[in-house]
Amino acid sequence: MNLKKVILAPLIVSSMLATLAGPIPAGAEAAQENQQEQQSDNKKVPIDKKLAPKLQKAVNELAGKEIKLKDVGEFINGQVRLLSEDEKYGVHFDSKSGKIWSVSVMTTIDKVDKKFQDEALKQLKSAYSKKKYIFNKDVTQSRSYDNSKGKFGDYMFYGFSGKDFKVQVNANISEGYAIPFATIDI
Repeated sequence: MNLKKVILAPLIVSSMLATLAGPIPAGAEAAQENQQEQQSDNKKVPIDKKLAPKLQKAVNELAGKEIKLKDVGEFINGQVRLLSEDEKYGVHFDSKSGKIWSVSVMTTIDKVDKKFQDEALKQLKSAYSKKKYIFNKDVTQSRSYDNSKGKFGDYMFYGFSGKDFKVQVNANISEGYAIPFATIDI
């Protein structure tokens, strides 16, 4: 009998508190939604008209053809990412200095050199050897950009993903080495 009282007491108190609090006012709910929209809008960055041709040139060079870029980028982790209209290509840059960090393209895993796939798998297996890793078909391939020379640098980055994991392989093309690192969700 005492156990029932112990269980019932918190239930009664919590239901009384919920009744006293009442429903959430519609104005407060709308204000919360408005605040969330403003936070996401803060991430949007209009592209400077003077910087746009430089960004366009870098993306076109990677693609080997003319690519149409969006007019607004997104601020992520201290840099701006500007995507192409089809969202297949992207350029990552510092909006204040105009320095381009990298240019990327979404590609498929069959177009990525097997040695980079093996490096990624090796890194994953070193963390959790018994888990079976299956890569998604899409891979992000990024290329570093040398702003002083106005051309691509020596570094290539491959972003692989799958169920519950992400792995990136950083490769130096001229020196022939690769460094993988992984994030595994458990």
